[in-house]
Amino acid sequence: METGMSHQALQDMRGKISEYEYTIEKLQEMGQVGIWRYDFQENKIVWSGEILQIFESLAGEFNYGSFLNAVHLDDQEYVAKYWSTELPAENFDINHRLLVNDKLKWIRHKVVLECDSGGDVASVCGFVQDITNLKYLEEKAVRSAQLAAVGEFTTMIAHEVNNPLSGIINYAEIFKGKACDACDDLELMDRIIYEGERISGVVKNLLAFSYNSKGEKCARNISHIIRHVLDLMAPKFNRNQIVAELMLDDNLPDVYCNAQQIEQVILNILRNANQALSRGLLQGEAEKRVHIRAAEKTVDHNSYVELRIANNGPNIPENIIERIREPFYTTKPAGIGTGLGLSISSDILNDHNGFFAINSDPGKYTEMIVGIPVYLD
Repeated sequence: METGMSHQALQDMRGKISEYEYTIEKLQEMGQVGIWRYDFQENKIVWSGEILQIFESLAGEFNYGSFLNAVHLDDQEYVAKYWSTELPAENFDINHRLLVNDKLKWIRHKVVLECDSGGDVASVCGFVQDITNLKYLEEKAVRSAQLAAVGEFTTMIAHEVNNPLSGIINYAEIFKGKACDACDDLELMDRIIYEGERISGVVKNLLAFSYNSKGEKCARNISHIIRHVLDLMAPKFNRNQIVAELMLDDNLPDVYCNAQQIEQVILNILRNANQALSRGLLQGEAEKRVHIRAAEKTVDHNSYVELRIANNGPNIPENIIERIREPFYTTKPAGIGTGLGLSISSDILNDHNGFFAINSDPGKYTEMIVGIPVYLD
């Protein structure tokens, strides 16, 4: 009888242990937290399944070497401050980057040393948490704050420029009106007026772009939005000798959007095109070109204005296409870009119930396709 009760108690205990293990495993999965422990005396390391998920270890192995190999090159010196060969120098709690299968991840890594009765380090335990999404949200918040600050500063500068500029144009027109038809100064006055109005146009575009509409969506003229952004990019395109071709269907309907956010999407795409074309051209192409087309399109019984922006720069490799909109993913050299432009653009379009697609077939123009819902009365 006692043996039967002991067996039942053992079964109950095993059941509870399994339940606890399952609960801990699910909590680690939900929090994207993996735990590990290294016993120096037994030279043995144990880890949870979430560690393998974070490090995407197909071999099912995790050790000091695999960890170190995954640390982002730019962070290796920083991480090395806390590790001495396979032994951490002290307890630490740091954030740093990993590069796993060409994917950039941010992790929080906390390590605690465990000492024996003699005060020597006997083991090390720690946890690794994938905080990539948290970092992405932080970066978005910082960029939004920066954009708001730049908008306020731009507005202030624009008004300061506009006032004396209006005076210059007005005085030039007055002098022109008083000058005789044969006067040599007429051409000079025309030049002053022309250049002044050109600067005024730039200022107006800056004001339109920096205007903070606080997230509201309303009916907007998509043609005006596209032209505003193209005017902002014109100096860069001119410097890089890029020919921009704008082809907009007549009578495009208004779209339902936040104009500032859609301008940001288009600006991100045009910046990427500019950077791609600075790296070269498709074979057989002699001139750097960007094509911008817009037309109304029906998808699943819903009406959109579809914007297609194509460039004849180098193609995007097929294995990168699906990942190029991931947060922090970038094909640009270190220090150029954050890897957030297309990710933020994708989020904006999702918030607008629009769509975003990328085509980059070998030998053909790389094309980014944006869909923005048509405004319905």
